[in-house]
Amino acid sequence: MRSVLGIAIVAAMAGVVIVVGTRGAWAQPAPSAAATSIGVDAAPQGNSATLLGAVDDCVSVAKGDKFQVDVFVQDVSELLAWEAYLSFDGNSVQVTDRDVEQFLAAPPNASLFDVSESTPDSDGHYRVGAANIGGGSEGASGSGVLARVTLEALQPGVSSLSLAPIQTKVGDVEPTLTDVSGSRIADSNDDGFFDGSTRDAKVAIDQPCPGVSPVGVLGGGAGTAWWVIALAAAGGLLATLALGRFTVARFALARRRVS
Repeated sequence: MRSVLGIAIVAAMAGVVIVVGTRGAWAQPAPSAAATSIGVDAAPQGNSATLLGAVDDCVSVAKGDKFQVDVFVQDVSELLAWEAYLSFDGNSVQVTDRDVEQFLAAPPNASLFDVSESTPDSDGHYRVGAANIGGGSEGASGSGVLARVTLEALQPGVSSLSLAPIQTKVGDVEPTLTDVSGSRIADSNDDGFFDGSTRDAKVAIDQPCPGVSPVGVLGGGAGTAWWVIALAAAGGLLATLALGRFTVARFALARRRVS
């Protein structure tokens, strides 16, 4: 499984060897494992290739919906290539498309080689990744969207969306981030894999996200949302105050007429 990205990285390094040679004195060092993080944003609204909005841990959709999630990176320096496995419940969702022309495509002269698996994919593990093979292109630095992945909701349930290591016949396979010098980013134990923090997400199909109570209506018993009750109470208080002012005004008017 490492061979696909390995070929891409070799090609990418051939394209940037001139860049490394001329920029060596001022190229940024690879960040520590504590600095760089990756994850899945369940609701990508507000994200762009080089900008992250608020990261959402869960999204609620209906059966049959097609929706998008973002694989993102934060605080990375000189990223040239990356690869990860998006794990999910293949009975609940399937991957139908991906777009890797995002963060890695931002530097000038970037040209991406997509190492992602074909779609649709419903086996529970989807390889997604890319390498910048553009000659003379610098690596991507900062934070942004590595890939926008399109999913389809198949059956009701809750599925995790994770970039955590997966076990295969050849051993564990984990995310990899590679910089312009060919070094693995945030690889603290030199095993070739990413050792920084990761953030998982969930998709809830035909139900609210876990921990989120459904919105009820008045008379709905325990399912009634607290804010619905609060609004009703506030409305009742306002109505009582208005009635009181009306009664006082009528009483004052009646006294003036008598006098």
